[in-house]
Amino acid sequence: MPDDDEPDDVDLDLDLDGDEPDDELEGDDDGSPGWGGGDVAIGVAVGIAGSIVTSLVAFTASGHAPWFPGPGQNVGLAVGRQLTGAAATVYETAANLPIAWQMLQNLGLWVGLIAVTVYAVRAKGSGSLRTDLGLEVRPSDVPIGLVIGAALQIVLVSLLLGPLFRDVLGLDLGASARSVGERSEGPLGVVVLFVVVVLIAPVVEELFYRGLAQRSFQRRLGPRWGVVAAAVLFAAMHLQSVEFLALLLLGGACGALAERYGRLGLAIFTHMGFNLVTAVALTVQLGLL
Repeated sequence: MPDDDEPDDVDLDLDLDGDEPDDELEGDDDGSPGWGGGDVAIGVAVGIAGSIVTSLVAFTASGHAPWFPGPGQNVGLAVGRQLTGAAATVYETAANLPIAWQMLQNLGLWVGLIAVTVYAVRAKGSGSLRTDLGLEVRPSDVPIGLVIGAALQIVLVSLLLGPLFRDVLGLDLGASARSVGERSEGPLGVVVLFVVVVLIAPVVEELFYRGLAQRSFQRRLGPRWGVVAAAVLFAAMHLQSVEFLALLLLGGACGALAERYGRLGLAIFTHMGFNLVTAVALTVQLGLL
C-alpha cells in the first residue's frame, strides 16, 4: 500500500449511483463485492460484439472491404482490370483503412468494456470506481508512471525484444505499430493517433484489465496469479501474435504496480508512457508532420 508520506490523493471517487455507498449492496459474506470472473467474461463478449458492429460501420462508411487481400486476389484484380480496360486503382481493404476509421473499429470494444465495468460496480459493488477498482491518481503517478512506461518501451521492446525477434525469429516487432502510423496522414490523423493511443486506450484498458479483471482473478487465484491471468487476457485481446510477449510484459508490469500500490493511477500513466514512445517514434520515423 502507498507510503504515508506520499502526496494527497486526487479525488476520483466516482459514486455511480449519485448517493453514498451502501453497506448493504450485493456482495459476498466476507464483504467483497459481488462482481467477479463472470462479469469479466461478459465484458470480453460485449466488447468483441461491439467491435464487430463498429468495424462493419467503419468498413461500410469508408468504402473499404473488411478483409486483407492475398497475393492471388491482387493478381486477379490486376488481370481483370487489364482485360476489361478498367483503370488501375488501389483496392481499398482493411489493409489501408485510414486511422480515423481504424480507431472507430476499437470504439465498440472500449465502450463494451467500460459499460460492463461500470454496470458491475454499480449493480454488484459499492457504486464507486475508486472503492471497488482503485481508480485513484496521485500527483507523483504522472511523472513516475511516464518514466517507467517509456523505459519499458525503450529497453524491453527496442533494445531487447526487437533485435531478438528480428535476428533470431525473423519477425518485425514494430510492423503492426508502423502499419497504424502509415495510415495517420496529415495533422488530424496524428492528433487522432495520440488521443486514442496515448490517452483513451490506457485509461479504458487499465480500468477493465487491472481494475475489474485483475481484482476478480486475484480473489480466485491469489495476488500473483491474478496479475498473470489479467496480463494474459490483456495481451490476448489485442490479437497480435508477434507483439504478444511485449504486451504480456507490459500487462504484468502494470498489474504489479496496481497490486503494490492498491490503485490504478501509476499503472495508467505507465501504460501511457509506453504508448507515448511508440506514437512519437512513429511520427518522427514516418514523417507524419
